[in-house]
Amino acid sequence: MGGPNPDSFQRALSKFKASLDPKLRGQFSHCSLQELHDAIQEIQDKQAENGEQRDLRRVQSFVEAMNEFGKVIEVFLNANEIFFDKLLNAYSEIGNALPGLQQYSASFERYPPLATVLEDYYSDILNFHRVALAAFARPKWKMVFKAAWKTFETDFGPILTSLASRRTLLESEKSSASLYEMINIRERISTVCDEQLKQAKLHNDERHRLNMREIKVKLQSPDYQINQEISTEDRGGSHSGKWIFKHPNFESWYDSSVNDSTILYINGIPGAGKTTLVSTVIERLLREKRSSGGRSSVAYFYFKHAQKLAHNYLLRALLEQLIDQDSALSSKSFDDLSNIKGDDLRRTAKLQELIEQAFETCHISFLVLDGLDECPKDEAEKTIKWLLSNVNHGSRGTSLRVIFSGQRDGVLDTLLKPYPSISLDASETPAHNQDIERYCEEFCEKIQEEFDLSQEMQREILSKVLNGTNGDSMLFNVLLLRNTNGFLGMFLYARVVLDNLISQATLLDLENEIQPESFPKGIEDAYSRVVSRVLEVSAPRKRRTLQLLGLVVTVQRPLKWREIQAFFCIDPKQGEINYHNLHLRKTSKELCGALVDVHRVAGDNSTSEDMIRIVHPTAKSYLIERQIVDLSLEQAKLSTFCSQYLTSEPFKAGLSNEQVSSNAVPGYYAFLDYAVQNWYDHAGSLIVSSKELESSTASEALNFLWAFLNTYVKQELSQDHHDGQSPIQAIDLYNSLARDGRVRNQQLGIELRTTLIRQQIEQLYRDDLDLEQKVVYDLYEPSVTLKCHKPWCSFFAGNFETIEQRQAHISRHERSLKAALLQNLVKSGDIEVVKFMLDSHTPAEDLNPSYSLLEAARLGYPKICRLLLEQGANPNYRRRARNSIYHAASRGHLEVVELLLTHARMGIEPGVASNAFSIACICCMDDRKPTLLTKCLIEKNVVLLKYLLDIGFADFIDENCITSGKVPDSEILETLLATGRPKVGYRAVRYAIEEGYVKQVKMMLSYRNFYVAEAEKHELVGLARESNLEELILLIEKVKATGASTTKGV
Repeated sequence: MGGPNPDSFQRALSKFKASLDPKLRGQFSHCSLQELHDAIQEIQDKQAENGEQRDLRRVQSFVEAMNEFGKVIEVFLNANEIFFDKLLNAYSEIGNALPGLQQYSASFERYPPLATVLEDYYSDILNFHRVALAAFARPKWKMVFKAAWKTFETDFGPILTSLASRRTLLESEKSSASLYEMINIRERISTVCDEQLKQAKLHNDERHRLNMREIKVKLQSPDYQINQEISTEDRGGSHSGKWIFKHPNFESWYDSSVNDSTILYINGIPGAGKTTLVSTVIERLLREKRSSGGRSSVAYFYFKHAQKLAHNYLLRALLEQLIDQDSALSSKSFDDLSNIKGDDLRRTAKLQELIEQAFETCHISFLVLDGLDECPKDEAEKTIKWLLSNVNHGSRGTSLRVIFSGQRDGVLDTLLKPYPSISLDASETPAHNQDIERYCEEFCEKIQEEFDLSQEMQREILSKVLNGTNGDSMLFNVLLLRNTNGFLGMFLYARVVLDNLISQATLLDLENEIQPESFPKGIEDAYSRVVSRVLEVSAPRKRRTLQLLGLVVTVQRPLKWREIQAFFCIDPKQGEINYHNLHLRKTSKELCGALVDVHRVAGDNSTSEDMIRIVHPTAKSYLIERQIVDLSLEQAKLSTFCSQYLTSEPFKAGLSNEQVSSNAVPGYYAFLDYAVQNWYDHAGSLIVSSKELESSTASEALNFLWAFLNTYVKQELSQDHHDGQSPIQAIDLYNSLARDGRVRNQQLGIELRTTLIRQQIEQLYRDDLDLEQKVVYDLYEPSVTLKCHKPWCSFFAGNFETIEQRQAHISRHERSLKAALLQNLVKSGDIEVVKFMLDSHTPAEDLNPSYSLLEAARLGYPKICRLLLEQGANPNYRRRARNSIYHAASRGHLEVVELLLTHARMGIEPGVASNAFSIACICCMDDRKPTLLTKCLIEKNVVLLKYLLDIGFADFIDENCITSGKVPDSEILETLLATGRPKVGYRAVRYAIEEGYVKQVKMMLSYRNFYVAEAEKHELVGLARESNLEELILLIEKVKATGASTTKGV
């Protein structure tokens, strides 16, 4: 009998299973048609029990079309009505696209080629479930469902088209087609489907990319990727560090089924190779994450430069990475964050909240943190405790697994003592020692090639490096060499020593370096040998070397070689640059030797883009402690350079484009990016260390700072600091600036100057330059780089592909400024200037009228509110959980409340709110705030109270409105009693008598719903007599007592 080959279905099934996570793969099994009916009936029964029954008949056409169907549907059982409806509709569309296959059974037997269509049907159905699982089969999937469904719908379209095409094929006259014809037809259908899926992926990727660009602007996270690139480049050999993947503690940490191994502590002394090892782990996790089908997330961070806000910087980098790895999460985050101001988003508490939510949506989250010992101890403690809390209290179905890397500094070892660890001490980790040995062997081969050494001399160098000066000390016994600071790691020692050896000028110099009296006995000796070599040169070269070392030690970020060249070539006093005579003809390695590292930017062969940095924090400490570099003096020098540079003649206001261009051609603006973005930090360091400097040096540097601030600080801020130029004035004016870069940028006038200069630099790349003008490529960039002009923005250094992308980015910046301007105009209460701003042809989205509506409602400006509503302001827009009606109601602005409650855009669905009270509660309150009515009573707002009662709030007046006997003022009380709703009793009258509220007592005694027992009545008479309120005694006695006590009432 002819028919489909069972192997074809197995191929489709195997392909589907291969795309699944192993755990889901284990749950996938064959089931009969009856079992499918039973599963659907079970879902229907459960929904009926809960009163949530849906129309499952919509899936019938699909069920009838398929004889076999996996139990994947059970994943969706817990969906709520909206989500379940979406899924049923998808099944309905699939069912409609499938023909009644049974009618073709005879055709399948007569024409075997036709039966191959069944394999395609089966494959399409499985693909549908693979796409659906991405939306549903994740922890807390409801949190990101709306965003995930967008991707699902995009991917679902091509599958539906493919099914429809196959139905058309069966219903056509192609049933007797030959095998060759059938293959061609199937290929055409598959090609169309593949192209649609490709376009869908491009659409999703583009949407994700645009979302991430906006999110990055708001987060302003540090550049975490460059540290991974540098650390990966530093590894000696592709196999370096791979031993850790077989370490039992790492295997347990990586295995998500081992619940008690979620923390791993990698420790070792400075220079032991922790960072290099960590980069290997990160590289593998990222590689495997890409093939995990989105089940896991990976994030990492290297703590550098001892940032004061290290924990906050970490949070920004983690959140960016977690969002960037998940298109559904990026879509949700883009929607959620659009209504959050950047400074609110960057608050530590908010960042922690968002990261914790991201953890909850992923099965497994791997975090790798290196260099915690390099950040302030309180920041390291904050980070560790927060992450441990998340590990210990994570959501069910999720697993957060963290690697902490750093030396035992009293903080890390104390907090992480209970957890598994891997030590890089020589005696504990032989495999790490083998990595070091392999690194040394490979480096010694390079030295052998460089100097044409004999094998014997090569082995001698290797032996000395591995064993230090102790010839009888083998590698696996002693790899730590003691110096005045204690033990320092062998890996750093080997790097510095070998780098110094290969940098020798002659073979004789090399031989001298490996003599017993010269060969370094520890890392400090190694640094000393390098310093001796690079400084035992002519005076001019020594001066340049010290100048370069001082610069590399002091800068806020690693400089590119072109920026260093610009620093040496620019004379800020004269406002000139002399590239030909002053640029360094020696490389940074030739000048500074093993004290610096050079990182080649990926994909760029230009040495001008090489990134230069100090080799290790211990090298920086050595140079400072040995007074080779005076850090305070270098800070003063660099601050002075920035101040002079940014106030020099080429930066003067009012220069024509031609003048700016003439200054740009020789490269004068090549240090602009660094100076504009980092002058503030260097000025701060100058002020902190000024007491350590000679008074004349400090005064000179602070005077230059004052000149800079006087040039760029806007008049309204600087007018209080014009009593004369002095260091104190400079410090005061500096301290008056905002710490936040975005706010500080608004206080300064440097952005406009930067923009105009950069425009002319970009023009240079479009012009035909003379040979002598090609210096622009050496001091700026090899090609034009499109940058944002705002110094606080993470895109200040570039990263835009087109001018249109940059303009859209800058427009969004300007949008926030325009919105802030509108808000300030609203605060003035002048409707004419607000109207002028709204009529200025500025797009409404740039002005964000919804945000300004909050302010107008808070201040009680009904005319301005109406104007903003006409411009499209959304009265439901919230900031910190409060919208416009909340602000108006809580301040008693009756006319504004009425305007907002009656506005068509309140968005209340018919049947949801039956009266004005429900509308008010839905629109402006949450479970943490008092109701609008209670707010009126607490604040004694009788005008608003009367208005609310007039529009239907009287139904909600009851005994609780006079709470615990605390009687409101007479007008409020009279208004409440007039409704006839409250029940008033003994306690309320007793409290009023004790407080002497005679008027309120009389009102309550005459109230028709006043209840008091006989015994309570006598007590009130006695209390009135004691209070000498004789006029009340007769009134109380006239009250008719009830049979029961009312002490439980009011």
